[in-house]
Amino acid sequence: MYDIIVKNFNTFDDGNKLIPVLNTFITCGLFLLIEDQKNLVFFIYIFVSMLTIINTKNLLYIFFSSIWISHKLYFELGSIIIRLSDIMILFIFISWLINSLFKKSLILDKPKKNDYVIIGLTFFCIFSLFTSLNKISTVIEIIQILQLIFLFYLIKTITDPGVDIKYFMKITTYFGLVNAFWVYRSVLKNGIGDRYIGILDILPIELPYSLAFLYIYFIFERKNSQKIIYFFLILFLLLALIFSMSRGSIIIAFVMFVTINLCFFKGSENFFKLIYVFIFAALISISLISSNNTMSDRFGSIFKGGENRNMRLYNWYSSYLILKEYPFTGVGLGNDKEYLKSFLPESSPEIVKKFGGDSPHNEILHFGIQLGVLGILFSIYFYFSLVNKSFWLLKKNKHYDPKIMIALFSTTLGLSVFSIANDTFLAGQGAFVIILLAFIDKIYDDNFVIMKTLK
Repeated sequence: MYDIIVKNFNTFDDGNKLIPVLNTFITCGLFLLIEDQKNLVFFIYIFVSMLTIINTKNLLYIFFSSIWISHKLYFELGSIIIRLSDIMILFIFISWLINSLFKKSLILDKPKKNDYVIIGLTFFCIFSLFTSLNKISTVIEIIQILQLIFLFYLIKTITDPGVDIKYFMKITTYFGLVNAFWVYRSVLKNGIGDRYIGILDILPIELPYSLAFLYIYFIFERKNSQKIIYFFLILFLLLALIFSMSRGSIIIAFVMFVTINLCFFKGSENFFKLIYVFIFAALISISLISSNNTMSDRFGSIFKGGENRNMRLYNWYSSYLILKEYPFTGVGLGNDKEYLKSFLPESSPEIVKKFGGDSPHNEILHFGIQLGVLGILFSIYFYFSLVNKSFWLLKKNKHYDPKIMIALFSTTLGLSVFSIANDTFLAGQGAFVIILLAFIDKIYDDNFVIMKTLK
């Protein structure tokens, strides 16, 4: 019995991968049976995490599905908000400690001198401790960033990119399909027009990524029978994405769609195939949007403007005023909302005063108002590094499945475009960004090792 326990603790890779798949499906299936039972969903994830704590890899798989709803699942401990992602990373940390204990060494990739993104995040955590205008909020934010740094090195240590990136793509797609059912349910119940119609009444932010990943599998699939299934699932997700009324999701879905096609249909002999795909996708999307006035007005505002776009401009102006007041230090990590609201101009419309000031709706400004000019420069480098490394891998990689390379490049490019008008890393999607960063960095390092070996 002791030998069996030691064997299970001593491996990250030999766990039964059917367990996390089934657990995730059970969890997703329960979303279809409940209304707003957030506490029940929270408990299910915690319970499943406890069952799989013996194997860190399995626990990480379950974490993959939770990242899309963690910001909505939380409980308050005094003035401190503890989210599902915090609890799950704690379980992952405990599991890692137990495995390290049995191996009698800390199982974690050592930091490298060129881990510039992680070095930058660590520096800003220390920097903000001294410059913050509210130390309590900053300490909480720093703890969350340190959790993400640990997650980065753990993913690099225990994952096999050739296998685990595909698993991440599949579980994101499965989660998107489940959420699409919830979107349709909300539309049938309340009609078109509501935005918070995903699981647990939140924005279904994983839909564009689910759509992109499924489309990648579709264009690489050779069996016609399988292609037909993928095709109808793509239509199913596309319609749900449009019903979600998220302009940002539509834009990044378009960016990823264009990127995937350019990568796959490269070469003059495939030019006409590319044109056909674009025309077909455009006709379907335009027909769906133009069939409803609410959707036409919502997505038309991308070009014509409107209250929501103007609200974003007021948030940007408020961010500018904060930067003007605190150009070199910012207001400190975790203090964005408090100061954004107070810096909104007195002349702001009532709708802006009521709903504005929640976030800058721009990743560069989000880093800027909390960390000053250095934060702005870091955020630009951060996303440039993501896109640059993934593009390099797309061109140079010869050792991994091309589906993975196209998925990573298109996703990082779409995410970078999304960050121009939305918050990501510091606004609840940090785990998603770190997962992408860790996978890209691991493959990048592997390629350099292989190239040196060949030389």
